[in-house]
Amino acid sequence: MSDMKYTYVVGSDLDGTLLSKGEIISEENQAAIKEMSERGICFVPNSGRSFSEMPRSVLENPYIRYYIGADGASIWDKETGEKISFAMSREVARPMLDILYSYPTHINVRSKGICYTDKEKCDPAGYEKYRFSKNYALFTDYYIAKVEDFDRFIYELEDIEMACIFFADDGDMAECKARLEALGEYVVASSEPTNLEVFHKSAGKGNALLCLAEKLGVPVERTIAVGDGKNDMDMIRKAGISLAMGNAVPELKAAAGRTICRCEEHSAKYILDNIIE
Repeated sequence: MSDMKYTYVVGSDLDGTLLSKGEIISEENQAAIKEMSERGICFVPNSGRSFSEMPRSVLENPYIRYYIGADGASIWDKETGEKISFAMSREVARPMLDILYSYPTHINVRSKGICYTDKEKCDPAGYEKYRFSKNYALFTDYYIAKVEDFDRFIYELEDIEMACIFFADDGDMAECKARLEALGEYVVASSEPTNLEVFHKSAGKGNALLCLAEKLGVPVERTIAVGDGKNDMDMIRKAGISLAMGNAVPELKAAAGRTICRCEEHSAKYILDNIIE
């Protein structure tokens, strides 16, 4: 695989796009990813998840070599172990953290491929207060590392790939978003109705997808992005071919060049059969 000449790069979101219930890749999608690999088409998961949060069905797939995590803050080559990072330094992240800590929030941070959160807030009462969906609460319990003295821990991190913040109040969330964006240093997205995702302006799913394509010698017009959520907007706007899932949020459908099948209808297979020449 190391000498593979790629003709396309397909950046695919995971939740609501590639993964079926139970965080599996359907047989149809698995077969499509295998065929893509054999035809010199690079299929790359492009997720808000850190690498430690990606399911085994994705990480252990022999036909997936590259991974984009933390909303484009990190690119990982599974074959060589090389990582490209667009993480925030401690100094760059501090103004963001100061703003976040002026509101009642539940914060997760992703750093060096691992997601961390405040152990004291990881219980049913905390999930209810900060309006976690049932699936995100289960996700937090299963994947995310729980840290004591989290406030001190987060301020001492040398690099932060992305912060995911849940709010108890919509007004606080809207005000916080405006304050963060006014600094001009960060991009603010979301993957759930009650959260914000904050990463450095050099990151983003679209920037990372184009960075990988350049590395692989693939022109922009042969980059494909597919997703369903607001945090997919960056790659939808920047890829040569932009696709929204049938179950995508309206904003993403409006920005994409085309709306395709729903998640349960096997997005990778659809792209192989209908989009790639």
